[in-house]
Amino acid sequence: MAVWGRAIAVVAVLGALTACEYAEDGEPRPAARPSSSAAQPDVFPAPATPDAAWLARMDRRTAEVNRLLGTSGDLVFGMVGGLGDGHSAEATQGTSDAIPAGDYVFRVACAGDKDIHFQRLRSRSTPEGFTISCGKVTEIRRTLPGGTLTVELAGLRQGTEAVGGVRVVKAPAKAPPNP
Repeated sequence: MAVWGRAIAVVAVLGALTACEYAEDGEPRPAARPSSSAAQPDVFPAPATPDAAWLARMDRRTAEVNRLLGTSGDLVFGMVGGLGDGHSAEATQGTSDAIPAGDYVFRVACAGDKDIHFQRLRSRSTPEGFTISCGKVTEIRRTLPGGTLTVELAGLRQGTEAVGGVRVVKAPAKAPPNP
């Protein structure tokens, strides 16, 4: 009886292995994909390892966002990151830091999409959100009481390869009014 049990197990494993037919690029052939009675779109998950072309596009977009944001000696904190991989739903990037009370400028930019969502919030406060157009810098000036500050960027559309960035800088002193 134990011999028959092993033989059945071997046949089951071999049957399962032969049911999966793979093309040279690793994708299952159409005959090997699971089927259903309802028509479904031909969707493949994003590759586990990004390819060289995708990495090059993301590098170009990251460089563009860094160029748009520029540099500042008064940088408090910031971030630049991908907001989608071109295959899956949009992504969110964020960062938090403690800041002293004062005037701040939020410099926000993105590349690779039409626009993104920027959200700013302090601990124990209502978030403030904006839709930011890509390809240019948007500056938002705010006087903040200090404490923990969180900034977040989110893609608005699935399937983009957007990159976004935000830099929080100390605002320059306001010029006194002319007498």
